[in-house]
Amino acid sequence: MVVGIIGLGLIGGSLAISLKKRGFASKIIGVDINEEHCKESIKLGFADETCALNEVLSKTELVILAIP
Repeated sequence: MVVGIIGLGLIGGSLAISLKKRGFASKIIGVDINEEHCKESIKLGFADETCALNEVLSKTELVILAIP
């Protein structure tokens, strides 16, 4: 399943790691307003790619909102 996570901070990152580790998500697409968070999530390996907010719905099967 391709999962989108909006918010790549502590909660979103932890969810991404857990979803991949347990085999629930085959691919994680991250969305964050902070470009550095996007780059870091790919560098650390918990997001496979990042995209803009208006693109995430067309690329994923499930979207998780992980923002305050």
